[in-house]
Amino acid sequence: MSLDLTHHPTCEHCQSPDLDNVMRTVFGVRVCQQCKADKPDEYSLLTKTECKTDYLLTDRKSLD
Repeated sequence: MSLDLTHHPTCEHCQSPDLDNVMRTVFGVRVCQQCKADKPDEYSLLTKTECKTDYLLTDRKSLD
């Protein structure tokens, strides 16, 4: 592991090395907690209930 910060990913907006771990590992987005909070329209996540309500989705039916 290198301590040289030039070899580590940084936030796409502010270049902070303190990235949000979930956004980086799950979604592949390099964003820090502060920028994520400052840009809720860009980085907010939807719950399953919100998706079902907003987009009129239903649960998948079993083939059994």
